[in-house]
Amino acid sequence: MELEGICFNKNKTFAGTFQLLNGETVFGKLFYRKNEQCEFLIYRDNISEEFLNVDEILAILSDEEENVYFVNLFGCRLELSSFSFLPKGNAFCGYFDYALFSKTRHFDSSKENINSKINIFINNWAEFCFPQDPKKHATFEQRMSEHKLKNKMMVSFNQDIMGQMMPKNHIFNSLFINNNLTQENINEIEKQLNTILLPLRSSIYIKNVEKHNWFIRVENIPPILDINLISYYLNSLLMCLTNDFGTKVDKIEVVSEDIIEKTSVPARFDYLYYRNIISKNTNYKNRNNIFNYYSFTEKEWTAILNNLFSKNGILEPFFDIIYQNYYEAKLSEYHLERYIDCVAAIGNNKKYGNTKYEVVMKDFVSNLDKDIQKKLLSIFRESLKNITVKNSKKPIKKGWGLIGKKLCELRAMTTHFNEASKRVNMSKYLALYFVLELVVIDYIFEILGIDIQKRLEYKNFYLKRAFSFVVD
Repeated sequence: MELEGICFNKNKTFAGTFQLLNGETVFGKLFYRKNEQCEFLIYRDNISEEFLNVDEILAILSDEEENVYFVNLFGCRLELSSFSFLPKGNAFCGYFDYALFSKTRHFDSSKENINSKINIFINNWAEFCFPQDPKKHATFEQRMSEHKLKNKMMVSFNQDIMGQMMPKNHIFNSLFINNNLTQENINEIEKQLNTILLPLRSSIYIKNVEKHNWFIRVENIPPILDINLISYYLNSLLMCLTNDFGTKVDKIEVVSEDIIEKTSVPARFDYLYYRNIISKNTNYKNRNNIFNYYSFTEKEWTAILNNLFSKNGILEPFFDIIYQNYYEAKLSEYHLERYIDCVAAIGNNKKYGNTKYEVVMKDFVSNLDKDIQKKLLSIFRESLKNITVKNSKKPIKKGWGLIGKKLCELRAMTTHFNEASKRVNMSKYLALYFVLELVVIDYIFEILGIDIQKRLEYKNFYLKRAFSFVVD
């Protein structure tokens, strides 16, 4: 899905004015390069040291098509530019955590960041809520569900639809296309429509399917959170639930009060993370997926959301690693190393000590069918058969005890390789890699409080992908 306001599917350069903390405006450019870190240049001889790291910079920028945008850059870092074509001291290079673009106004972070309402549109949220192929038949309800969290934040799942008011006359022509009906037939249908629909005209609108959207609204945002973090956690949650790593935030609307009219109106902002991650296309709608919105009761959703925001300190490192592994161009031994590190972190969190690799894997397979357990053990044995366990002070039991030791050795091998070391051939480790990924996601679900039976269904469903990489 392409953003209506800005197309982030191609490289762009924005030029205009940036406002420094002291109110001074200076000329600069923002460079957006697909799949690269975004950066901007501020052209100025000197900038005071206190301006080098600032929470927010405002800018008014134009793109190549002369579209003008009001831009908020958050979490900014400035440093003297090292570009060879620029005179020394003439430009400062800037980086940011995320940006909000608008065609109407700047985002007022002093007022809107704490108590505002924000609407978050995620690219496969609609598919997660309702299959989009038959969406013409989707029931429109003003509100799907509300969840009051322990931090007083409110998260609600909503539908938004554009409707056209039903006309008083010619209802047939507003709803249907005539294919060789006689005028007499049309008049008869029109008469029946008038009888049935006109008394309910104030309550019935003609639905525009293309404008039927599902979104997540967040209200009463606490000071410790900002739009970037909230979007990141919700996006990460959906990414894991759908097992789809093309998940991304499409846009954000800030619902603010119009000072003159005293009404709440949405102010549209396009959201740009400092590193573009939209090159991965979502394939969620092409799968027969295990979870959807209705897989969880309202009570379960409230528990999941509470844990998502209250236990984010535990969850965020695992979300980060899943993101890093999927938004890099090539799968390598470093991606495998990260997942092995995750297994170790899970074991450390559970205080499993020196047997952490072994016990985490035993936990993961414990409620699987015996045949699947044997198949998983076979995958690990085959993948790790050339890994030698070194410096073991006591005999190691076969099975997951030996696998745990070999995972530890593989982790050391991927970390400390040198010219004399053998590089890891990832084609031999793909099945193991995807099993470890499921171990990480299963732990995330455990922290979120997802029912153990649902976690089992998820594991059984997605282990098929790991098994597909095994050559019988």
